[in-house]
Amino acid sequence: MTSLYRHLLRQYLLASLVPLVLLGAWLTWDLERRQRAELRREVFAQAKVAARLVENDVERAAELLAHVAGPVDERGLRLTVIRADGLVIADTHQDAAQMENHGGRPEVRDAINRGQGSAERHSTTLGEDLLYAAVAIRRGPAPWGVVRGAIPLHRVHAEVIRMRWTLAAAFGLAAIAASVLASRFSGRLSEPLDAVSRTARQVQEGRWGVAARPSGPAEIRELAGDVNRMVERLRTLVQDSEAERGQLEAIVAQMDDGLVVLDREGRVIRLNAAARRILEVEHSEPEGRTLLEIAPLYALDAAGRKALAGHPMEPVEFRSARAGTALRVLASPLAANEGAVLLVQDLTEIRRIDQMRRDFVANVSHELRTPIAGLRALAETLVLRAQRRPEIVSEYAERMAGEIARMGKLVEDLLTLSRLESGRWDLRPEPLDPAPLLEAVVLRFREASDAREIALSARQNGAEGTEGAEGGSVRVRADRTALEMALANLVDNALKYTGPGGEVELTAEREEDEVVFAVSDTGAGIPPEDLPRIFERFYRVDRARSREIEGTGLGLAIVKHLCEAHGGRLWVESEPGRGSRFYLALPAAKAAETAQL
Repeated sequence: MTSLYRHLLRQYLLASLVPLVLLGAWLTWDLERRQRAELRREVFAQAKVAARLVENDVERAAELLAHVAGPVDERGLRLTVIRADGLVIADTHQDAAQMENHGGRPEVRDAINRGQGSAERHSTTLGEDLLYAAVAIRRGPAPWGVVRGAIPLHRVHAEVIRMRWTLAAAFGLAAIAASVLASRFSGRLSEPLDAVSRTARQVQEGRWGVAARPSGPAEIRELAGDVNRMVERLRTLVQDSEAERGQLEAIVAQMDDGLVVLDREGRVIRLNAAARRILEVEHSEPEGRTLLEIAPLYALDAAGRKALAGHPMEPVEFRSARAGTALRVLASPLAANEGAVLLVQDLTEIRRIDQMRRDFVANVSHELRTPIAGLRALAETLVLRAQRRPEIVSEYAERMAGEIARMGKLVEDLLTLSRLESGRWDLRPEPLDPAPLLEAVVLRFREASDAREIALSARQNGAEGTEGAEGGSVRVRADRTALEMALANLVDNALKYTGPGGEVELTAEREEDEVVFAVSDTGAGIPPEDLPRIFERFYRVDRARSREIEGTGLGLAIVKHLCEAHGGRLWVESEPGRGSRFYLALPAAKAAETAQL
């Protein structure tokens, strides 16, 4: 039984039973009032009859009273003759000589003063309630005395009790009927309303596949229909809102920029993953904390406070002292001053690329300026001295050809690097046997290695040789020209930084799904601080740009891009003073491809 049913039942019962109870109380009161009035009239009538008889013959008062009271004695009527001074002259129930003075009785006084009087009180003598009525006896100008009648009220009480029992029985039957009707009416109203209420609660819990069953009166059926339509509309709105929220959550989660939302107190209420990463937030639950608590960056906090004050600001760039990252923050206030939103961008990579671009321009300018300056000097010398010293023409022409070749190699490497970076290099990977490639690279640099007194060798699957490498079952999937260029650049770089008497070795070995090429040397090695940048364009370990080591500074950058184009891996291990070992790992050819060879 629901609270609504109990409430309606209680209201119906109160509405039906309270009027019945009030009606019963009024009927009982009215019956008692009428009974008392009727009894009072009867007692007055008997007292008046006795008064007319006694006033003509006082000496026979007792006899006359007995004559008058006789016919109604079964009701307990008692008549008393009382003189004006209160002396009892005669009484139908007691000896008058033994009765006390009745001059102080209120009905006696009223009768002497006004001709008649009545009163109701409890008689201690008889132990019950009595109704008294007194009528004056006149024997001259002044009242001589009174005749007082008294009659018990038990008849009235009995009649009232009978009336009450009758009404109680009627009211009981009426209450039962009213309860049945109230229960039916309450259930008829409460059940459809309870259904509507249950539907509302289920919707509140997120269960949208429910509907209120229209029943009951027309008004409630209409209400149930309205609720069902409202639920359907709400379901559509909530689903649309959840879809939009999911899209927004996905967008915010995938943003590369950090998003921080503050409430009006300056505390964080939203922080996406990018903001955690960029600001290096260490708190597992940053929500509810201030900006300085999650990231001690005063420039960021100042931007947030200014936005909270309602002042939008231009983007601010600063560098994080803790991580050394370059950051840019754009802060804007929310509508109605409900908080602020901060967009944090990590510009570290952009600034690094800008610096690399500036370095690239400077390096290209430097690398081109040197041979151009040499060519200019040689050309000016030839112009001034060629006629006087014809023998220097061939020498200077050879030197000019060397500078031009150097410029050509630089331009060629730049074009190769540009093709790789722009994706315009058309790679044609195929299953290749590493042995012929290693042999070709060794033969290509044999003359240069012998001239520098450096032992150049190649090895595959444990086989060694100074003139080449023995074949095996290893196959690599790569573009032949690109792989040979990468290995050539690595060998060329190793020969440049290895002194006379040193060694340079090429190896190829199968490791799981890769073929790992390695070029090791016994040269000067690379300092640890230079290893992260060794594959950058124009980066050289010899910071003084020694002219003793020729090259464009682009060889390792080309190797890196060739490796990435093949989906491979490139890394270096080096120890200063003991040499370096460069690794180039490329995907191995599948068995099916190898079988077709």
